[in-house]
Amino acid sequence: MKNVIFILSSFFFLLSCSKGDDPGEPPKSSENKILSFRISKANFTYEGVIKESLNEIVIDVKEIDLSEPLSPTITLSDRATISPSPNTPQDFGQTVSYEVRAENGDKTIYNVNATSSSNQIFSFGLMHNGEQINGEIDETSKTITFDAKGLETNTEIAPDIEFSNNSSISPLPSAPQDFNFPVEYTVTAKNGEQSVYTTLAENTPFSSEKKILSFQLQVADKSFDGVIDEATRQIIIEADTLIDNAVANLTISDLATFEPVKEGFQNFYEDVEYKVTAEDGSSNIYTVKARAYSIFLYRKAYYYANAEGIISGSGIDITIPNSSLVLENGINSYNLVPSNYSSSTYTNGMPFSGFKFTFPPNVQTATDYKLKFKIGDEVKTESAFEIDVLAEDMPLPISFNQDVYRWNDILVLTGENLNGVISIPSNGSTYMIWNTYNYDIEVNSDRTELTLTLDNYRLFPSYYGRPQEEKTITLYGPNPIRRLGPTINTVFE
Repeated sequence: MKNVIFILSSFFFLLSCSKGDDPGEPPKSSENKILSFRISKANFTYEGVIKESLNEIVIDVKEIDLSEPLSPTITLSDRATISPSPNTPQDFGQTVSYEVRAENGDKTIYNVNATSSSNQIFSFGLMHNGEQINGEIDETSKTITFDAKGLETNTEIAPDIEFSNNSSISPLPSAPQDFNFPVEYTVTAKNGEQSVYTTLAENTPFSSEKKILSFQLQVADKSFDGVIDEATRQIIIEADTLIDNAVANLTISDLATFEPVKEGFQNFYEDVEYKVTAEDGSSNIYTVKARAYSIFLYRKAYYYANAEGIISGSGIDITIPNSSLVLENGINSYNLVPSNYSSSTYTNGMPFSGFKFTFPPNVQTATDYKLKFKIGDEVKTESAFEIDVLAEDMPLPISFNQDVYRWNDILVLTGENLNGVISIPSNGSTYMIWNTYNYDIEVNSDRTELTLTLDNYRLFPSYYGRPQEEKTITLYGPNPIRRLGPTINTVFE
């Protein structure tokens, strides 16, 4: 019996040896599995889930960017090989197939599907009015809140959004939105999972206030307040002096800005416009209408009560209803009657007017009169210097000794209270004549006769080739004051 068993055992040994290549070598492995599959990038490493029944490896790479090829780390069965090599970067944005071959030649194909469950918004920013606004993201409530100012003025803003790799977002960040209202953004992960974020703007509207609250013109040490009419947006200013070098001082609504419509120097003799712009960009234009009232009297003036005064100034318009020219001091007040009124405008736009006036018969002698221009009871301006009026001992011209005077004639003027000072106009100039100025002029002792030798050829129109003309000769008080007195006309040839 033992012999039979030995023979059978030997027979089976011979059979097994006949199937191998070399009875002395171990059998070749048939293992052809992927034991582990990892993808790493930067500080992130993710492990694949191997589904042997499907020959599939599913790996959630979350935030690893699949837009660039990656080299996985793969562990294989002992003595197995794989193709393609793990050292060869692959595009895992799509299915990647690996062939694992066992030592004995058996092979298995694994399909690697990389996916991602990440669907977050990491940052959310808006560029508004040149300012970067960053939203605060609450992952629990899936809200994005941000503080803004004047967002109502910008209803189309394309945001800057950073969201999960391998995911998509809707609407696209490049699509402008009106963030004055909630906007929903849906982030869809590569595996299809979605998160919906809602924007919530806490907006402070821009101010629409654009008013001039106060307006002043500063002239030297004087300031003049403007009266603002919001209905017409006009600012009316009255100044009792010239405004050639006036400087504007104004206050405007909070957060608003202003600028003159016309660049450069502002000439307030003309209408001047100011543009006031609110914080929201809307604007108003105000028109400043200034009127300068000024009497051109640059030193103390001396008059006899029977003289004819000459006054000029700016804004002294006697055609204005209820206007008046008044001579006043602390005791007396007289309305003057202007005559020969004329008006014009200087090149800088300043209105200029001139006229003559006579003193009323009852004017009293005084040294401290002021000339005032009034509209109604309001004094618009007054002379800077005083006017001295003398109602006694007034010179009174009566007659000349000739009707026409020629060169080297003797002019004889009769009258009362005559003084040795007169003026004669000629060729646009006025010649002051008195006895200490190389003129042969004399007054008799009782001051009733004035004699003058007319030896100045410049006094005669014939010297300039013109026909004879009537001249107005003005009488004055004695030097040095030379108080202005009455006039009398005669003809020079």
